[in-house]
Amino acid sequence: MAQDGGPRKAEATAWMDGLRGLAAIGVFNYHYFFAFTDAVVTGYGIDKKHHSFIQLPPLRLLYDGVTCVSIFFVIAGYVCSVRALKLMTSHQTDKALRGLMTSVFRRFFRLYMPVFCVTLMSATLAQLGVFEILRPMMKQKKIFFPGAFSEVNLGRFENVGGQLKFWLSEMSTLSNPWYPGPFYPVHDPHLWTIQFEFRMSMHLYIALVGLAMCKSSVRLVLLVVIGFLYVFWGRWEGPPFFFGAAIAQWDIMRQGEGYLPQRQPQVSSPEKGMAGRTHESQRSLRPQFIWRVCRWLMYALALYLMTFPVTGCKKPAPGYIWMNNLIPSWAKRKEKFPKSIGAILLILLLTTTSDPASSSQPSLWHRVLTSRVALYFGRIMFGLYLVHGPLLHAFGYGIPHWVWGVIGKDSSFTYGVGFTVGWAISLLVSVFVGDLFTRVVDARCARLIKLLEKICFVSS
Repeated sequence: MAQDGGPRKAEATAWMDGLRGLAAIGVFNYHYFFAFTDAVVTGYGIDKKHHSFIQLPPLRLLYDGVTCVSIFFVIAGYVCSVRALKLMTSHQTDKALRGLMTSVFRRFFRLYMPVFCVTLMSATLAQLGVFEILRPMMKQKKIFFPGAFSEVNLGRFENVGGQLKFWLSEMSTLSNPWYPGPFYPVHDPHLWTIQFEFRMSMHLYIALVGLAMCKSSVRLVLLVVIGFLYVFWGRWEGPPFFFGAAIAQWDIMRQGEGYLPQRQPQVSSPEKGMAGRTHESQRSLRPQFIWRVCRWLMYALALYLMTFPVTGCKKPAPGYIWMNNLIPSWAKRKEKFPKSIGAILLILLLTTTSDPASSSQPSLWHRVLTSRVALYFGRIMFGLYLVHGPLLHAFGYGIPHWVWGVIGKDSSFTYGVGFTVGWAISLLVSVFVGDLFTRVVDARCARLIKLLEKICFVSS
């Protein structure tokens, strides 16, 4: 989730940052909503209780944090590999390998240094007793985490030494690449994805080194093959990373000289007249219209796959029951596979129209994803992801209950007021703190990593 990789054409792939920013909001919504309702993980129509319109696709994507993680991983696979793949494709293998060495050196620090900082802050807050405010309330299962998941507040130890020892123990496990996982640290259970991202980054870098001397077309095929191998190995996190890298390789190839057929301008003679030009225009519009319809159908398929309910395997929902038969029986976290396929398809579709030179008018998708709001959230995405969990546990989860204590929650209106007020305040505070963390902590971590690299690396 940390922003990494080489420089990219901002106008061509800025939408990736915007998409990650909006996905970070989806993760926040997921972690806020599932503390109050199980509707976020269950499908529409599984019983009489679950018939809310917000459970329907594509509205489910507004709070489907599981799908958002798949989106993070696909984009991470693209971003982590695109610079090296460009150099390999242009036969600058030495530069590509040197860049991969730098990426391997940086990756642990880039992911874990901000994590260590934010969890140490959480440990400090716990020692000060901040998390004790909501502890009695969070123990009541009837009012918190009614679904399949539950979380607890970080405990307060008798002394600072005990608090730090527990922090070191959890960080040791979280940063262990050999831990089979997932590991949910009490300091922030949402950080389990960091371990997966680090491990898959290393897998991808190793694969890129092995494929550095291959032809571009062969490298593309082998990246896809490796992605499928992770499916057979039952590792859901592998396909998003390797298919993301495959999309990057394909994107480079399609924009390179000689890979795409160049359309020659047709010069019409005066004898053809207006009728001939009109006929040719109508004939060229037909395949464009058909291709546009096919693309929208593929977008619809991607959204449909991404909205597969989290509990869809155990509690099949109408419209998704048939999909359970296609998920490998040996797979772990079965609900991840259709979501990952949908995320891969979405990134592939967005990539095909990411080049401004390919069309005179940006698509609706790209106009939304490159808006100021989306790009702002993309800039603070990592910081927001890191800080929102401790903030929710410190006070966010308690706001609705404090509001309900004043206005009651007997009616759907008062319940909605308390829920919405808690969500709005928690989101605003999380965005503010996430922005502050990005500028004060994350930016300094990035500069420190560059300094460490300068100290450790031999001069070229």
